Amino acid sequence: MNLLVLDAEFAVKRALNKVFREENGEVNIISTVVLIGIAVMLATLFKDKAAEVLKELMETIKGQAKTAVTTPAK
Repeated sequence: MNLLVLDAEFAVKRALNKVFREENGEVNIISTVVLIGIAVMLATLFKDKAAEVLKELMETIKGQAKTAVTTPAK
């Protein structure tokens, strides 16, 4: 009975080692998908605030461009 348990334990360890050796590249794919998902969630959560910031930035650039063109250089 003891030998059967040891044999089963060895078989499980061997199978787990095989899985870990063959799955090296898959972790990178999973982490990339998770990071993309987080980026999409953050973009949807803050899209109104980001649009507001971009609108203010464009208005500032537009205003400064008009004053730069209308004022004569010294």
